[in-house]
Amino acid sequence: MTLTTVAITIALGVTTAKDSLPVGFADLFEEHEYRCNGGKFQNDLFHYRLFVPRNVKAGEQYPLLVWLHGYGESGSDNQWNLKFLSSIIDTANPIEQYRFFVLSVQCPLSDPTWFHGHRVGSDDMLTVTYDILQETLRDRPIDQDRVYLAGVSLGGTGCWEMALRYPDLFAAVAPMGSDGGDMSRAATLRMPIWAYHCRYDRPEGVQKIVFAVQEAGGNAYLTLLPWREHGGWPVAFRQDDIMGWMLAQRRGAWICWTPPGCRPWRWWHVLTVPTVFGALVWWGWRSERNRRCRLLLAASCTESASENGDRHRK
Repeated sequence: MTLTTVAITIALGVTTAKDSLPVGFADLFEEHEYRCNGGKFQNDLFHYRLFVPRNVKAGEQYPLLVWLHGYGESGSDNQWNLKFLSSIIDTANPIEQYRFFVLSVQCPLSDPTWFHGHRVGSDDMLTVTYDILQETLRDRPIDQDRVYLAGVSLGGTGCWEMALRYPDLFAAVAPMGSDGGDMSRAATLRMPIWAYHCRYDRPEGVQKIVFAVQEAGGNAYLTLLPWREHGGWPVAFRQDDIMGWMLAQRRGAWICWTPPGCRPWRWWHVLTVPTVFGALVWWGWRSERNRRCRLLLAASCTESASENGDRHRK
């Protein structure tokens, strides 16, 4: 470890992940490495963890949560990036009950921020994470209509940018303690978004992007916690069950009825009631008509067979 790395580590208040992770928590995750093959990260080695649901059944597909850690969890130990994930996977519960994958890439200390600029393919950690995600989707039994994105602090800001870069990738997004995102692209965000922030932790940025998404007809919701500190994610996962909310979402669903996070009500949604009712009436009428046709056809066939039998007897 270089003197620079040591200095950054001390400045971030990082010693080892063991100081904050439950005993044996990291061992619940598979440990992986990814070597970048292009750009400024050419040949650089990146570390990530993957939680795999136990007793995976052949032929079944499972949801995936992509987790973006905060600034202070950067490093190379491939453990510190798991901080706060114990709010999702509680070791007090049977591990078999968690029927989803979790992917957590760790930013290196040399580049602890998730993104630089707002372009797909930028040389930054979001691009690295996207490449690792694509590899994971290819190699694991994952339902690609149930891929979710969540993160805290700088990772929360990274959530906004990653969702903006790849708006058709995620079924739901949960940015927590973020600075918001690029409002000029807010109209591209069509997936359900549930943001968390502390009321006295400079919420202006996230308030603006949530409002911009709503104004563009999108599906965004903001919970402001009555605290001054920079945090609140354990409340989001344990008290409000934001993970359960995400797991209820599917990519491409026309409307999300699960509150909070449901699409803001519009007047034209009223039209769905007579449309659905009319479709049910038409389906019932068509089914009844087909049933009667089958009965008439059966009766006709019986009558025809009877006539043919009479002719043979004569």
